[in-house]
Amino acid sequence: KIRHGAPLICIQRDNGEGKILLGEEELKIDYKISKADRESLMESMKGCVKLLIASGANEIRTSRMNTGGFKLSNDNKKNSNGTTPTKTRDEIENDPKIQQYLADLERRGLEDHKDLFMCAHQMGSCRMALTPEKGVVDENGETWECDDLFVFDTSIFPTASGSNPMLTCFAISRMLSIRLWMRFQNDENKLTQNAQLARAMTTLRVSRLRIRQKTPMWHKVGDWFFFGLMVTLIIYFNFFWDYDSFNEAQPSSSSSVLDNKNSGLASEL
Repeated sequence: KIRHGAPLICIQRDNGEGKILLGEEELKIDYKISKADRESLMESMKGCVKLLIASGANEIRTSRMNTGGFKLSNDNKKNSNGTTPTKTRDEIENDPKIQQYLADLERRGLEDHKDLFMCAHQMGSCRMALTPEKGVVDENGETWECDDLFVFDTSIFPTASGSNPMLTCFAISRMLSIRLWMRFQNDENKLTQNAQLARAMTTLRVSRLRIRQKTPMWHKVGDWFFFGLMVTLIIYFNFFWDYDSFNEAQPSSSSSVLDNKNSGLASEL
């Protein structure tokens, strides 16, 4: 029926919010379009209608498919190729039929489950933030609730970009991928250092074990004998050694020696 068509899409950076709930068998999406978003989408739809009429459209249909749409008058002049002539802005604003159709669109409004709403390039469902209270992932794309779980797509946007996010997604994914690679490199270095330390400790333990295994029995007996001798000497000097008699004997001997030296020095003088 429609040989030629030009579809237009109204893209809205929504201000509403919703929830994604876990059901028993499938996910449940709870989302309501806010009043401001409905008004903005309606203005966009009216603008698209005017644009199509200005381009020479013969018939216009909106997202509500069960309506007949809007057909321009058949008495309009046709171009040589059979298309409807274009209209200027003043002609559109002064055309009562066009203005009546636009007024009917605005009065009807956009209704749930009757008008066609679509969602593309989902963004902002796993927002990046500096704290767990404000977002799902940190500045490195790692989730706050689960370590080593990373998100590198458009869901980490703080909000919807309002346009195709392809280039922005590429840039952020590349940046976070480089950070993740650097983190892996650092972790590998740490693992290497820990492995080297573990190997060194293992080698030391094995060496000590081998030394113990190779030590002759008489060496072990000698060690125990030396240890017992040291303990015996410590006990003897602490409990049986007569320090008083030893201290009294030392000054007498030294004084006699000094007296002999002094007498010899006097005789020489």
